[in-house]
Amino acid sequence: MSKRIPDAIAADDACVKKAHAVLRLLWNKEYVLLWDALDSSWPEEYKDVVDYLAEDTKRHVLQMIGRVYNRISLATLAKLTNCSAEDAIECTCLLLCSRESYSIIFY
Repeated sequence: MSKRIPDAIAADDACVKKAHAVLRLLWNKEYVLLWDALDSSWPEEYKDVVDYLAEDTKRHVLQMIGRVYNRISLATLAKLTNCSAEDAIECTCLLLCSRESYSIIFY
């Protein structure tokens, strides 16, 4: 993305810098750091897109956890999904109800 945006725009526009940072974190699968970038203040015109990206990423991370982990701590799950432990359990229960092939043990 940074190579396609003119330097003058990329250097002066704070939203472009933030968007680039978010995309880099997504590309590198640094989900724990991503939540801080998405939670920071965004202009009103970007709010819907940022909210959608956060929800879609949370869904993706939960699906990935369901495929990759068979044991995970609640603290790790909460960090990866940017939830409280209670919310992470609820999200995981929804995931488990929608897909019969997942089984996750919390420790």
